[in-house]
Amino acid sequence: MNRTQGARLLVWGGSALFLVTSLAVSAGWLDQPDLDVDQWVLHHVSAADRSFYGGWGSMPGTDVITAAAVAMAGFLAWRSGAVATALILVVAAMLGGLLVDMFKDAYHRPYPRHAFMQVGANGTASSATMTLANDGNATRITTFRQDDSNPDAIPATFPTGRTGRAYPSGHTMGGIAWAVAILLGTRAVQRARPLDRWAIGTAVAIALVVGVARVVVRAHWASDVVGSWGLGAALIGLAILMDDAWHARKAARADTDVL
Repeated sequence: MNRTQGARLLVWGGSALFLVTSLAVSAGWLDQPDLDVDQWVLHHVSAADRSFYGGWGSMPGTDVITAAAVAMAGFLAWRSGAVATALILVVAAMLGGLLVDMFKDAYHRPYPRHAFMQVGANGTASSATMTLANDGNATRITTFRQDDSNPDAIPATFPTGRTGRAYPSGHTMGGIAWAVAILLGTRAVQRARPLDRWAIGTAVAIALVVGVARVVVRAHWASDVVGSWGLGAALIGLAILMDDAWHARKAARADTDVL
C-alpha cells in the first residue's frame, strides 16, 4: 500500500467510523456499553490513578488548539517557505474544531456522572455535604471539588438529561490536531518516507493516549472518543492528500519550466 492509498483509507475508514458511531449514539444504542465501560473505570481505577491519567488528557480544547495550529503554520511558512503546508494545517485544525462544536451542539449528550464534595471558605472539603451530577452536567463551580472515590455514591444508570456537550470529545480532537501539526511540520522540513512513518506513528500515539485518558478520568464516554478518532483519521488522511497534491502540482510545474 502506497502513501496515497493509505491516506484514502484513512479518509474513507475514518468517515465510516465517525458516521456509524454518530448514528449509534443518536439512536442510544451505545448508552449501555458506554455506561458499562464507565462503571468498570469507576470501580477498578482508583481516584488517585485517575488524577494521574488526567495529566495526559488535559490538553486544551479545540479553540486553543486551533490558535496553536495557526501559530505553528505561521512559523512553518516563515522558516521553510512551506506556505501551502501551513495553510493545509490551518484548514485541518479549523475544520476539526468547527465539526466538533457543530456535533456537540446538535447532540447535547450528557457527560458521565460525578460526585462533588462541597468546599468551605478555607478551601477544605466538607464531610457533611456531597452533591451528585444527576444529569451528568453539573457546573463545576469553585465551591465544589470532584470526588469519585466512593463509586457507590454514583448511580449505575445512564444520565437522562440531554443538555451536555459530550459527543464528540473536543480534547481528543485537540490531540489529533497536534498530531496533524507534527505530521505536516516534519513534512515541511523534509519529505522522506521514514520520517513520514515516524511522524504518523507519533500522531497515532498522541491521539490514542489523549483519547484513552479522557475515558479513564471519566470526562467522556468511550464512544465520544471513538467518534473523534474516526473524524480525526479522516482529517489526517485529507490533509495528507491535499499536501501531496500540492507538492505534485508544484513538481510538475517545475518540470514544465525546465522544458
